[in-house]
Parts: sequence; structure tokens; C-alpha cells
Amino acid sequence: MPPVMDNVRPSEHPEDYSVQVHIDDERCNGCGLCVAFCPEAVLEMRTTVGGGKAVAAAPEKCCTCYTCVGQCPQKAIQLELRQK
Repeated sequence: MPPVMDNVRPSEHPEDYSVQVHIDDERCNGCGLCVAFCPEAVLEMRTTVGGGKAVAAAPEKCCTCYTCVGQCPQKAIQLELRQK
């Protein structure tokens, strides 16, 4: 599946917004596609009891391109744009 490039960050005053990256631990199967395709290195794999899981290590770097959302075969990732 090609990356999803859907930048939804508002064009006016982007500094007034932040992005929250939500990863559903129960749905994440640890495949690492989100980590491999993230252009800003927001995500990383962490070792857990049941194997590896993706975590948002640097959510402040997220550019809201939605590539991670589009690459996740388990649909475990959601991005939320919030006004500061």
C-alpha cells in the first residue's frame, strides 16, 4: 500500500496546534511498518512482554502526513489535531 499523504495541519498559524499520536496496544502487532515509513522519525519500536510494539517517541515532530495511519495493517494508529 502506498503511503497516505494527507496533511491536515491548518495552514494558518500551525504553531497553535499540536498532534497527539494514539496507538492501540491491543491492535498493534509490532510489524514496524509505521516506524519504517514515518518521514519525521516520530515512532519507534519498543520491546514488550509479548514482543515489539510501536510507540510515539517524539510526537512533537509529527507533520500529520498520515503515512503511519495508512501503512498500519491493523489500523492501530490514529492522529488527533488539537488546538493549544
